[in-house]
Amino acid sequence: MRPSNAELLESIAQALEDQVGPLVQDQWAASTLRSAVQLLRHVAIRGVREPGLLAEDRADVRSVLEAVRARLAGAGLPELEHAVTTALGVAAREPADAAAAAGCDDACQVAVERLIAARAAVRQATGGVEIETLLSAYLGRRLARERELYLPVFLGPPF
Repeated sequence: MRPSNAELLESIAQALEDQVGPLVQDQWAASTLRSAVQLLRHVAIRGVREPGLLAEDRADVRSVLEAVRARLAGAGLPELEHAVTTALGVAAREPADAAAAAGCDDACQVAVERLIAARAAVRQATGGVEIETLLSAYLGRRLARERELYLPVFLGPPF
């Protein structure tokens, strides 16, 4: 559909920047306007890139959680094993079903957060930092994937 959502958002941001920005005299209002323009540009980029990033992240985190589940087996941490198994049991059956995909993403995120919060217990129970290393590497890859959603928009020069 033309114009795309990204094109609409970018044109709104550009109009605010070019036509409204020069007329705003109040510093607070000008700052608010700059923030709104940045957010519009962020949403424009995010709308285009997010579906692919989420699919990539979903595959990555599920792979990591599979590896974690194997390493947790028999470690004496049934609550964490259950959290990981539950997260892996939530699947986005239809790729176009945004609600199912969000449920899958949320379940995996909860499992990752629980593992991170319990990292000392995990380290003690498993006798090493292998799970912590897997999670840290995953989070690094996730940050790298999401980097372009934030850096060009939020660290660019103000208008």
